[in-house]
Amino acid sequence: MDIISKEHVISVIDKAEAELRDCFRRLVLLKNMDASIQKIMDFQPKLAFCLHDLMGFYHRLCQEEKQIIKRKTSFNDEQFRNHMATNSEYKKAITEVINIGKHLGDSFVWFFYRDNLEELEKHLKHKTTGLFVSGIGALGELEFIKNSPTLNEYVVLYHSMTSMLRIGDISLWKPGTGIIGIGEIKTKEKSGNCICVNVFITSTTPITPNIDKSYSFEFQANSIPNKDKSRLQRQLKTQSNALKKEDKIGSKELYSDYNFDLLNGLDAEESSMNVSQDSTLIVFGHNLAREKLSDILTNENKEITIPNSHYDKMKDFFIGGVANSVPIVRCFDCKVSNGRIPVFWWDSDIEIIEKILFKELLVTIAFNPARFFNYFIAKGYSTVTNKKGEIIALDKRDGNKGQVFNALPMMFDLITHSFMKCDSVIEIVNAFLIEIENMEVEPNINVLVNMKIQNSGQYKYMESEESP
Repeated sequence: MDIISKEHVISVIDKAEAELRDCFRRLVLLKNMDASIQKIMDFQPKLAFCLHDLMGFYHRLCQEEKQIIKRKTSFNDEQFRNHMATNSEYKKAITEVINIGKHLGDSFVWFFYRDNLEELEKHLKHKTTGLFVSGIGALGELEFIKNSPTLNEYVVLYHSMTSMLRIGDISLWKPGTGIIGIGEIKTKEKSGNCICVNVFITSTTPITPNIDKSYSFEFQANSIPNKDKSRLQRQLKTQSNALKKEDKIGSKELYSDYNFDLLNGLDAEESSMNVSQDSTLIVFGHNLAREKLSDILTNENKEITIPNSHYDKMKDFFIGGVANSVPIVRCFDCKVSNGRIPVFWWDSDIEIIEKILFKELLVTIAFNPARFFNYFIAKGYSTVTNKKGEIIALDKRDGNKGQVFNALPMMFDLITHSFMKCDSVIEIVNAFLIEIENMEVEPNINVLVNMKIQNSGQYKYMESEESP
């Protein structure tokens, strides 16, 4: 059997990197409000086709793995182990490249979803959709987004190129209004070189799209097989629920400060560190010095550790505090979750952001929660620990009344993965606890902390079209 060579994998990754870098540059134009409408609309099909090609190659690797296992007796033990390990390494590398592309997709759709965070939260609660779509369904989706970047005045946002949009296949966005619809795409083959694409849209306002019939494929809204109708009905119900506004028992608007400046200069040396002014957060930078993305296939820089000298500095900078409030050390990742803003939209040096997204700069964060806990202990709260002795909640008792705040992981994530300043997070938690204290609620009631974190930067939709 023919084994896929390392050179072939490198060529696939190098081609994808060139396309992803082009997508990144288009995002930069969008961020700087320096892009034409055409460049914005071209972003999605360019990224989508790149991810589709990568996914096709990933499936080839999966087929190769099956063939290696099927022909196990053709190899000696060492050859078999080597073939399986190499195949696994290649699949991991392609997965990393796909995830980089999906981070770029998340950054693009965030621009349109940032004022619809309630709807975005519902997407994030839904199960993930995997690496990327494949088969005839993928072909229908790709042709749709290529030929229909807009429907009337609505911008079409393609979900499969993202990690955070998980309900339906497309969203519809209207300038000045926001997200007004979610659509499910169904595709089937027809005779000849033709496919039939059915688009089922759930919206908050009546929509009558004008579809250009001159495309080389068809749009229809019928002919769904009976066996697929029940599944489609469930999907449409989920879409409808995603667009519903939830009742709120209270809300408060706060403005937060961020430690984005701690990223500055992290790429200046092989290993460097920055410390926040309040000495609660230390950010370590590990410059991997990769010339290109396919260098992830080399054995260099695979095991990255924080130098001992940095641990010594950590002791000098961290303030003292409560028992069990040990520093939280985490490797930074670009995943989007509730409360996180995509790294691309951070108010930081764009070259640093690019290096983080393209795996050239590894960032590790160390956070000491002592300042956080000391503040609330001084206000009469006690800490609650688990069996391991880790602090998992804040508790306050006043006679027969009491409060337990157990959203600490979410709050600390705002510091370690959104770079929000510790005092801003303290202000958020304090405002929430005061709000709950002043509310008339029944005993043993759980109150959801529903964060709507928006970027402090102000962006506007461009009305005028420029030359590409």
